[in-house]
Amino acid sequence: MMICAETFVAYAQGVLLINTDIEQLDNTLVLDADNTGGDVTLQFGGTLNKYLQWNSASSLFSFNDDVDLQGNEIKNFRIDNLSSAPICDGSAIGRLYHNTGNMNSYVCNGSAWEQIDVAAGGSITGVDSNTFTIDQDDTGGDVALEFGSSLGEMLAWDDSENIFYLSDGLMSDGDLLPAIDNTYSLGSEDLRWSNIYAVGGLNIENGDVSVGEGGFVVSFNNGQEGVGTTILAGHVLQIDPTEVNAVMLTISQNDQPIGVAVNDTAHGETVNAILIGKGTVMCTGVINVGELIQTSAVVGRAKTGGSSTKIIGSAVTTCTGGFVDAIIHLE
Repeated sequence: MMICAETFVAYAQGVLLINTDIEQLDNTLVLDADNTGGDVTLQFGGTLNKYLQWNSASSLFSFNDDVDLQGNEIKNFRIDNLSSAPICDGSAIGRLYHNTGNMNSYVCNGSAWEQIDVAAGGSITGVDSNTFTIDQDDTGGDVALEFGSSLGEMLAWDDSENIFYLSDGLMSDGDLLPAIDNTYSLGSEDLRWSNIYAVGGLNIENGDVSVGEGGFVVSFNNGQEGVGTTILAGHVLQIDPTEVNAVMLTISQNDQPIGVAVNDTAHGETVNAILIGKGTVMCTGVINVGELIQTSAVVGRAKTGGSSTKIIGSAVTTCTGGFVDAIIHLE
């Protein structure tokens, strides 16, 4: 090949190519040396029609085929910055772009754009990986996995308390087990569960059962016949022999009490009863602090003193307005 300084002359496979719009200056081959403008193309082959082109309208270089870097790095580059998503179809699989509106980056899977990064305070969709790390740069503080932009539901790591936090209830279709035996607590003195429901019994091994002010409560069916609310909070209860797992009001001082109602219910509804603990009991007559409260002949009410009575508990207040606060400890 021969190259001249003024007029470009090249020999390729015996063919002479001359183009006065090309110059070689100081080891630089200049295309469009006369600055006529427009697109400038370096083409390889006539029918092959592969080229590197300067697109003057878009002010960028473009290849019309794949580029193999043979394992070399691409340094100091940015992916396509767009204000909205371009078309994602089968011809765009693997294409990347950065959305300048929400400041997230995406890859085309052939039909939809999948987010591949998380901006500060942003969200992520379409991640397919065995491990996904939030706060990869370890900036610290609370870290949250949010579900939906408007739901307000999240799984968060509370950095100050060193615990995970769920913003709503949790349902499990399997066992819920501690990672280490006999190490962790369910709740605490300051954060307690309101109710614990179980079928088949509550098994506590090698430990104490602490019953708080609310008492040890068991649920029964309301077997008390009648129209409307038949058992009121504070009524003294006994087992109803005519129904399964049902209770009724005591009607005699000889009746065996099994607990004190804590809620108002109608026949057939669920009534909760304190078996052990502190509760409010319906009463009759004079009851002084510290006296034993016992069954009476007044339906569903406690009294003090008398023979052939069954102990319900001990009074911690006087009987006022038909009610007495008491420590329930059944005979």
